[in-house]
Amino acid sequence: MLGRMWTVLRKDLRTGSRDQLIVYLLLSPIVLGLLLSLLLPILEDPKPQFAVSSELDRDIVAALAEHGEVLEFDDRHAVVERVRLRDDVSGVVPTAEGGTEVIVEGDESEELQLLARLVVDRHERIQSGKAVAAVDLVAVASGRAKIRLIVAAMVGYTIVTLTGLLLGFTILEEKLTRTSFIYNVSPLRFFEYFGAKLALALLLLPAMLVPAVALPLGLSVNWLGVFIMGLAGLPFAVSMGLVIGTFANDQLGAIGLMKGLLPLWTSLPILGFVLPERWLWTQFAFANHWGVQGLFLVLQDGQTPWLHVGLAFVTGVPVLLVTAWLLRRRLGFATD
Repeated sequence: MLGRMWTVLRKDLRTGSRDQLIVYLLLSPIVLGLLLSLLLPILEDPKPQFAVSSELDRDIVAALAEHGEVLEFDDRHAVVERVRLRDDVSGVVPTAEGGTEVIVEGDESEELQLLARLVVDRHERIQSGKAVAAVDLVAVASGRAKIRLIVAAMVGYTIVTLTGLLLGFTILEEKLTRTSFIYNVSPLRFFEYFGAKLALALLLLPAMLVPAVALPLGLSVNWLGVFIMGLAGLPFAVSMGLVIGTFANDQLGAIGLMKGLLPLWTSLPILGFVLPERWLWTQFAFANHWGVQGLFLVLQDGQTPWLHVGLAFVTGVPVLLVTAWLLRRRLGFATD
């Protein structure tokens, strides 16, 4: 039995290395990890921007430059037009009475609306000789920004799903080369064939998870918890690849199915972070919800959330069994 499983596994490793699409999928964790490491600093720490007119007091301009990026325009009209654009930019212009006017669009966050006003007010108090309140900042906790952990958890689960997608393309390759017909008349049993596919996913999982998580977060994470959570999410993640392997007849059809299924498998879990608490129950039946939330907790707290591990596995196994049954019927294995 083990010999037959090893033969299937070795065949998948050999043929997969020659398929360009599979090679691209294998390299995707590195590409995604590098993109995250480049984009997350921009998303986490956007620098405030201030649009100012050229007539504004240069000392006020210098004070604003200490807190963000200053964009200078010719007059008040140009400043107002810049503030009206879709991004969050505050405008600061002088008034005819010699004062300073702060212009906001109104849909910015309260902090951004107040920032320019506070900078101007502090500068004017210093200029008039009034006392400025001293403020001490004390960090009571340390940790990574939440958006970085959410994105890393989403990408981590996406990588788990890609391992299943790789299985789907190996099954498709067997159908295209008629290898599946050989399996059908050989002593190979379906559970041996299926076990070899799962073994391939288990082999690829750590190799693909490490770069996807380490590049944006570094190596100081609970890797054991990450791998345990990845294993718990594997049943549901693998099932997408089995669906593609079952129903796709060529690579074009597989790509079409992939486009339709990927949002359900990898984008739906974002609702777990944005839905109001009273509506979270709508996500409890989805294994990918528990998989992503579990990865997030591992990355945030450094502890393995065993409840999420169990729920991700329990809700994912039924889907895996159904897709495995469909695959067996499609491939037509004569023996059990």
